[in-house]
Amino acid sequence: MPPYVVETYTGVVSDIAIIGAGPRGLAALQSLFASASDESRHTVYLCGVRNEAGELIAGWGSAYQPDQGDYIRLNANADIVDLWRHERAKVASSVAHALPHATPECVGDLERPSFRTWARQYSPRWADEQFPPRAVIGAYYQHCFQLLRQRVPPGWTFVELACARQINPAGSHRWQVVTDERTIIVDELLLAVGHATTHPDPLTAKMIGTDAVRCFPSPYPLAQLGDLPAGAHVAVRGAGLSFLDIALELTEGRGGTFHHDERAPTLLRYQPSGREVGTILPLGLTGRFAEAKPPRHLLTDVLNDGELERLLTLLHEAESLARVCEIIERALVGIALRIGLSQRDVTDFLTPPSPGPNRAARSLLDSVQVSLGIKRPTFAAYAGAMWAHIADEIVAVVSHIHWPKPHWQNFERLMQACTPHSYGPPPLGAQKLATLITAGVVDPSWLDRGISQTQIGQLHRNEIQLDAVIDAVLPPAGWWSQAYPQLSGLEEYLGMWPKFAETMGRDGVRIDQCARVLAATGRPVGGLAAIGRMTNNWVLSNDTLNRDVHDHPQRWATWVLTKTEPRV
Repeated sequence: MPPYVVETYTGVVSDIAIIGAGPRGLAALQSLFASASDESRHTVYLCGVRNEAGELIAGWGSAYQPDQGDYIRLNANADIVDLWRHERAKVASSVAHALPHATPECVGDLERPSFRTWARQYSPRWADEQFPPRAVIGAYYQHCFQLLRQRVPPGWTFVELACARQINPAGSHRWQVVTDERTIIVDELLLAVGHATTHPDPLTAKMIGTDAVRCFPSPYPLAQLGDLPAGAHVAVRGAGLSFLDIALELTEGRGGTFHHDERAPTLLRYQPSGREVGTILPLGLTGRFAEAKPPRHLLTDVLNDGELERLLTLLHEAESLARVCEIIERALVGIALRIGLSQRDVTDFLTPPSPGPNRAARSLLDSVQVSLGIKRPTFAAYAGAMWAHIADEIVAVVSHIHWPKPHWQNFERLMQACTPHSYGPPPLGAQKLATLITAGVVDPSWLDRGISQTQIGQLHRNEIQLDAVIDAVLPPAGWWSQAYPQLSGLEEYLGMWPKFAETMGRDGVRIDQCARVLAATGRPVGGLAAIGRMTNNWVLSNDTLNRDVHDHPQRWATWVLTKTEPRV
């Protein structure tokens, strides 16, 4: 049957496949089990439970491997990490109705734990840490997977499979999934595959200009960097969050230590081990590192509770993206005026940054001092704090709607100006990076000059003999041809909207509120759904673990188990 032909569907869904067993895949599985009725009977396949070596990797995703060092931290407040939030709330409501005087323990938190609840039991060292190690987050999700294994609904069949090798249409809007273990055909397919597995502009030896320099197309897993020799000179493409992971892996991960010095609270003291690399040179065009997150209280220093609530209400009631942009810009100007700046300062802030002498280290150090309360906050810090405050409302208002391209481009301009000061590293991570610059291990001179990876071929021979170049620019979110080779058979479905990226300015796979992939007609493709990074720009902020921000897993599960409408 050709795609997008309306087909009346009256049967009962029997087979469901979730492709991807990271946090978002587990969220979908949990939502299915929580939505099951006593009468339902389904077979659910979860692909990606094991890797090629047969190791259990469910819950890890691409960032949460439990064998990482403790210095690789979560880049968000761990309060949001909670696989069971919605189910636990539902149970609590039921208990409260039946037992008005029940205590919170009655709702079974240990059976449906948040990260905080789990950590108090299994990893108390990190139970109250705002930014715990990513390895501990991976251990939490592994525990959640074990709990899910024990909670398969009566009458259901749950099948664990390795990663999908190929996925193809199987006719009548069914889907064939090929794994090393078996080939299955399912009625409902959910793609929760996370980061793309290829890069549209990969780092190559040709870019570097020689085969004599080692080339790492990706920094992950970080363990692969272990055989770089001590004292090596390493260039890194990119200066963001992945750069920080690399810098810490090649220093603290090799036995170097950081110590607090009461005489100099801004920076730490780095004690080398002798096994770290000699020099790490970041490369980039904007001349900036990812800056430390601003203090959470910062916005309330200039706006009272009523003003903050009014800002959220205005965004919630905005009828157009142009209005959203107007509200954001007015809020930025209002903050500037409150702290003694002018509208011109806002205009300067919204102008993309450019490299310059000592700018990279200076802006990073400024952000660290602001985060520690040592320096008066910069306007950039206020802007970052404001964006963090409105981010959830922005996701709700802007996602899932076709906006005129000029309005979208203006929105992107605002987002790209504010988010680097909102989603940067935890203060301790930024402080460590600033310390490594002072210690001479991280050399920002190429970043200050705006040198890109395409210039390495000329520079590494004349300025410094490099031993390796590492690509820290992860594959972008959204969809492009061959972004996920295993999904090449679905190109005609997933690639429909990205074809118009040039004219529309947005390149993500289109989905509806229930995560169903949309055809060219705007109607759902029967049996095909997607969540996460491949939908980016159509759905915003896909990298968050916050299930309150993105409720697609539970909406998808509810629809799959209750649908009666025609399929497209």
